[in-house]
Amino acid sequence: MLTQIRKCLSFKYPVANYYVDWRIMLMIQHNLFTWSEGTKTIISKKFCELVLMEHLWSFLEREWIDVTNKSILDSQTKFDEVSNKVTKALKNTGSFLNDLAGNEPIALPHTLWFGILDLAQTLIQKSTQTSTYGLCYYLAIESLNKAPSSFIQFKAVEILLHLHNIDSKMFSMIEDDFDQYIKELNENKSSDFSEKFQNLLLFIKEKYLEDLKISNENIGKEKKGKGKGKKRTNIKF
Repeated sequence: MLTQIRKCLSFKYPVANYYVDWRIMLMIQHNLFTWSEGTKTIISKKFCELVLMEHLWSFLEREWIDVTNKSILDSQTKFDEVSNKVTKALKNTGSFLNDLAGNEPIALPHTLWFGILDLAQTLIQKSTQTSTYGLCYYLAIESLNKAPSSFIQFKAVEILLHLHNIDSKMFSMIEDDFDQYIKELNENKSSDFSEKFQNLLLFIKEKYLEDLKISNENIGKEKKGKGKGKKRTNIKF
């Protein structure tokens, strides 16, 4: 089925390799949500989420194969190099237009991986299924353990913090997971990588708490005058 979808997709301008798979995942997500929501549901929400998770895992496993036996040092260096190239291309309008006209556009490494994790985060926000939360936990923790760069570390940590906020008892092990990951960075990589991750983790926690505060304030404004709504629990890390 995926092969047929790929053949049917066409784009006006050249696109990066990852973009085709990304569009396919968006199509799958859109159709599954459409079939499981509204007054005339074709499939249950639980089945919808299981099918979507199956596709997310399938695409991510292919991404993981590409980073097997590669150190985070090598991958992070490559990510930084390509990131600089993207910045230069955006500054150089002529070069950027040439890319659009014929050459494959420059893409950051593991963009599809990041995007799939983002879809998983969206699913968590819509779901009430414990099984979905569990699958997304393993998706995120595996991504963190295999993360080739801070780019992937960032999104994996965001998902884990979101799960912890949903059910701090069920996901009480997440703080231990972070500690274990830091320990492994110290043992297998270097103290520099460990320190960078700890700084990243602190930044993401602060960002998440700030985002949660803004979200709660917006919810409060929407419900003002309509009675008291359910108050969300403030989380501590």
